[in-house]
Amino acid sequence: AHNPVKIQDKVEPSCTEEGSTEGSKCADCGYVIEEVETIGKVAHEYSEEEYEFNETYHWHICANCSTEIDCAEHSPDMENVTDSETTCLVCGCAVTVA
Repeated sequence: AHNPVKIQDKVEPSCTEEGSTEGSKCADCGYVIEEVETIGKVAHEYSEEEYEFNETYHWHICANCSTEIDCAEHSPDMENVTDSETTCLVCGCAVTVA
């Protein structure tokens, strides 16, 4: 019978780094009982409704790593322009139009 010892602890993946499973081998003969396997990155986490924005663009921010996601130009609501101002149809911020 093998005498299992841990090769490494399980590492949880994040949105920026892969993780790995726990592994083990026999302390006596070195036989690998449980291979260490890579666990792929997980998706960024962000609110579909909340946007960050500036004059030109809007984007989401990942709650875990602060990466900017889905950056795009504003989509002005051209049917509701008042004094060269309207709102972005996507994020709702005020947009100046020419």
